[in-house]
Amino acid sequence: MCSSKGFAQPHAPYGAVEYKMAAMPDSSSCRPSTIAAYIQSKFTEPAQKIAAAYYWITASIRYDRKVLYYRHWSDDAEIHLDTVLKKRRGVCEDYAGLFTSILLRCSIPAQVVSGYTKNGMAVNRAGHSWCAVLADDKWWLCDPAWDAGNLYNPVYFLVPPQQFIETHMPFDPLWQLLPQPINHRQFYGGNRYDKNNPPPYNVNDSVASFFRLDTLAQLEAASYRIKQAGIETEDLKTWYTYHQMKVAIVQQENDMILYNKAVAELNSAKQLYNQFVQHRNNHFIPEQSSEKIYGLFDSIAKKLSAAYYSMNATGKKMENYQYDTGELKEHLDNLSEKVKEQRDFFYRYQSAVPAEKENFFYK
Repeated sequence: MCSSKGFAQPHAPYGAVEYKMAAMPDSSSCRPSTIAAYIQSKFTEPAQKIAAAYYWITASIRYDRKVLYYRHWSDDAEIHLDTVLKKRRGVCEDYAGLFTSILLRCSIPAQVVSGYTKNGMAVNRAGHSWCAVLADDKWWLCDPAWDAGNLYNPVYFLVPPQQFIETHMPFDPLWQLLPQPINHRQFYGGNRYDKNNPPPYNVNDSVASFFRLDTLAQLEAASYRIKQAGIETEDLKTWYTYHQMKVAIVQQENDMILYNKAVAELNSAKQLYNQFVQHRNNHFIPEQSSEKIYGLFDSIAKKLSAAYYSMNATGKKMENYQYDTGELKEHLDNLSEKVKEQRDFFYRYQSAVPAEKENFFYK
């Protein structure tokens, strides 16, 4: 679960934003999108927008662990956040998810970060969530759950990564946002660097590369980094297993998309094929140019090629037990053979002298 203690980090970011956010009508506070729209209408500078979102969340959402036992969970993140706003209660992942969702809608790069924490030398291995935010071309870290109710002197608002690592350890080393990430043993013991630290790297470039990846590639890259950093405790093993489950879910969703795309391309190719067959059964009346008919065959070939590609990609990342690509391949092979036969027929028909063409329909 989430704890709520930390070091003192004096930072007075709000200025006049609190007055405008306190005046936000209830109709604008029911969804992340409406909160973001209000912030966009009242502030122009990214720093003001970040402060406005943080102030409103820490002032308006009550930390309540009991919500874990009675709330309705949804696979749709936005529906879940709507529920948090309706109840005005949540836990760490709700604060982090809401803050990140609002910032992204304000075109401010942000990311929910998962990990664990410590207070002094006491490590709390239970999972916790916080946020990374890009401001002034630098990445900063925020923990709205730990600042909930602390309205005028937030401790965990836009903290430099070098300081935030004293209390917050991400599972994915990338989100330490340090040129030389530390390992779990160093976090436990408070020793920042030793001879085993990796060589420095460019944080901004690495994060930018991460965001250029699709969801599955992001999860897979994170898995690799987490494993490389060492999975040394049962808590880390549990979280890594959970992360791998998310990878599998996204892989399954991708397989569903690929399989459905292959089926759609097959059906589209069948429609074009049937158009040709119907035109042939009508003795090619009304007459069409050979270029147009060969173009029809080319379109069929492209759709079949796309279908084969999507079919072959299905199950490539993980074992496929859900989609029958074998049966799909039979349909594709069967249609491909029929298309070849019809294309050969049309070639022979076009090559024949006019007096012989009518005989083609009675063979």
